[in-house]
Amino acid sequence: ENCVPLCNHKHPAKLVMVKKEGQNKGRLFYTCDAPKTDQCTFFKWIEEVNPGQLKSRPSLVLHDTKSIGAYLRCQKISIYEECQLLVRRAFDVQRKHCSKLKKLMIANAKFDGDSKSKLYLKLSRKEYSSVYSKDDLWVVSKTLYFESLDTFIASSAFFGPSSSNEVELLPLKGYYPSNWCSNMIVHALLVCNASTELTTLRNMLEYFNPATLPLMKYLLEMPFRAEHANRVNKIKFIPPALNTKSTIMCGLLSLEVTLRLARNMIQTFQLNTDQASALIQIAQMMASHENDVQMEKQQAFPITIIHGVFGAGKSYLLSVVVLFLVQLFESSEAAEGSRPTPWKLLIASSTNVAVDRVLLGLLDLGFEAFIRVGSVRKIAK
Repeated sequence: ENCVPLCNHKHPAKLVMVKKEGQNKGRLFYTCDAPKTDQCTFFKWIEEVNPGQLKSRPSLVLHDTKSIGAYLRCQKISIYEECQLLVRRAFDVQRKHCSKLKKLMIANAKFDGDSKSKLYLKLSRKEYSSVYSKDDLWVVSKTLYFESLDTFIASSAFFGPSSSNEVELLPLKGYYPSNWCSNMIVHALLVCNASTELTTLRNMLEYFNPATLPLMKYLLEMPFRAEHANRVNKIKFIPPALNTKSTIMCGLLSLEVTLRLARNMIQTFQLNTDQASALIQIAQMMASHENDVQMEKQQAFPITIIHGVFGAGKSYLLSVVVLFLVQLFESSEAAEGSRPTPWKLLIASSTNVAVDRVLLGLLDLGFEAFIRVGSVRKIAK
């Protein structure tokens, strides 16, 4: 801290990293910390401030929080230093003399519950609105070390900060800062968006109770067997594959042609091993098996489930799958003639973010022949 130089205003200068492309990109320099309109012309490279220290200690030591935050953001780490953690009551009934609103206000008070408190993170800075979304994961800590005892993980309750730059946080189970007081200075990391995963977890928690209904382990591990299908058919249930076979499978290409098209897509879009195997499975699902009795028996359910962790490439794969199916339909119509009802693909999800990821992937691949349906406020620009 003693090494920080003073600007022309005689105030401690701030440390900034060069972001512009060129030979100086990544270098650190000191400049005036005043607002842009009042800044002086002070400028000094960090090497010029204390060259002896840099020669003896090649690693860089940053003491003030703002410099650490600036340095981490230059490393593409989305950190918000020196934020304010606010703890408020969930609902406070405002007594008004208007009789028409009285019943409604009391009902809302009972619904929300006065005993619960809500957490708000007042951000030290604000990015573009497109950076934030509902169910963003935030890691909040008392110190910049982010040690486990001083840190909790939460998701955002709404689609971005309020007008007062506040984000409402919902601590995840097992990470609740019950002993944290209001107006505390904290540091936060915006990690990623987990909207699809958190929605799935909430649905499982709501509809599956492991204590009374321990089925998930068996559902995930149960392989498909022919005797299962026979047992199901005895109770007069028609599987989707058998029910829709006459309408869906007519006009599709042979297995050989379909697999050749899938392999071309794998090479063109450089799919990895897992993505390639999923596309091959979909190709086998969509191919015609009229001349292959053995394959026709194995083709029981035309459903492919693809699962993976954050960033595994699921959305990109689905974008490629859409392009594959479009090419398959076009090739089928060229060989068999046009259909009375044109082919249509529906992309659906429990969250807007998941649908937008697939469609943004299609735009990146140069495909625009789709219509986005939903609320304009919740759809990506």
